[in-house]
Amino acid sequence: MIKGDIILRSLKLIIQNKTPFLNAVNSTSLLFSLNDKNKGELKKELISILKNYQKLSYEATYLFPTFSYISDEILLVIITIKYLRDKLDIKKVQSNFNSTISSCRLSPELKDKFDEIVSRTKLPFELENNVKNDPVLYNSIMLELPKFLFEKLLLEYSYKDILELSKKLQNNKQFYFLKNLYSKHDKVDLYSEKTDNFEIYKTNNFADAKNDLSKNNIYPITKLEINLLPKINNLNALPSILISGKNTTSLANYFDMNFDKLNPKITRVVDSNNDNDKEQIELKHASILPSTFDLLKTYLVNSSYDLVIYKGDDISIGKSSICPNILPTLSEIDFKQSSNIQLEKLITISNFINKSGLLVFYNYSITKEENINIINSFLSKNNNFEVVESYKEFNDETDFIGYYCILKRKA
Repeated sequence: MIKGDIILRSLKLIIQNKTPFLNAVNSTSLLFSLNDKNKGELKKELISILKNYQKLSYEATYLFPTFSYISDEILLVIITIKYLRDKLDIKKVQSNFNSTISSCRLSPELKDKFDEIVSRTKLPFELENNVKNDPVLYNSIMLELPKFLFEKLLLEYSYKDILELSKKLQNNKQFYFLKNLYSKHDKVDLYSEKTDNFEIYKTNNFADAKNDLSKNNIYPITKLEINLLPKINNLNALPSILISGKNTTSLANYFDMNFDKLNPKITRVVDSNNDNDKEQIELKHASILPSTFDLLKTYLVNSSYDLVIYKGDDISIGKSSICPNILPTLSEIDFKQSSNIQLEKLITISNFINKSGLLVFYNYSITKEENINIINSFLSKNNNFEVVESYKEFNDETDFIGYYCILKRKA
């Protein structure tokens, strides 16, 4: 059993501060000097809590309605309910519960309520009648979707589709990787599959790919990108290419390999303020431009690229199956801010497209607010563009859920 104050600290970072999952785990592990085994146990416990967060949060706030739903006290109750439902020894759970209250200086009244928590968890999980009579609230809890997000999805999808979506948002199926043809290591120890233009590797366990990733032998690529790249090829995109957005290594690698005969000019923009986005890759035709979007006009010339790709700064809802911290921390304002930022950046990046050039926008959201509405807003401000093709992906067994739109600048 991981000590309550260790898990509580991680949950505080994730739920209250919206810290990315692995960053929270690493920070907590460093603070408490956890060894690899304990760090692995911490990750396992956190993932289990976050995957069932709506239900656990409901039970905790039902038992303690006077506390804020993201308070330290509620987070500790969530941890305790999780342990009790895992059938751990009640005395050990209570000792962990009480010591965390003392060490973290939480409300002492919690100690007197431990028996109520035990009584609740001895019964099967069940929602109260007032919740059962509210289909939106009921389904949001049972499907592990924030209530506002469930309401948003109802405007676009049927209940049946939302059920399928929730399964995909919770359970990852496949991870995909693209071979780096310039790598000095020839063999990749993963299952491979050839597509029209390239060979991809796949696995159900990301850890299986760590060795090849550390050698720069492969790069992660999503099913959405696998579907998108041949579409661009079929449109005879010319070789002057600008790529922007986080984690676009595979895209730059793909174009560098497949457009070799055309001697392409590839410029890849990376955020100069984001250390995680500055990885170096060995490419023949690509140059890295460390810059913020605000400074792009300083470095780039208008109408100088045949193909411009912008990977949107979405809130990553479509990646929640591998990033368990995403769904529990979403709020309505996140969508609004994300949409505004993506639209602003799409408008900026569109300035660098030649006449008859292509603009490709894609992200990992399945809501109109973060995809179709962005494109419609962009077109309303830029009537010199037209849609060539758009695609929303979630029906297939995929790793990430997402959306893309290919636009063409009018001659």
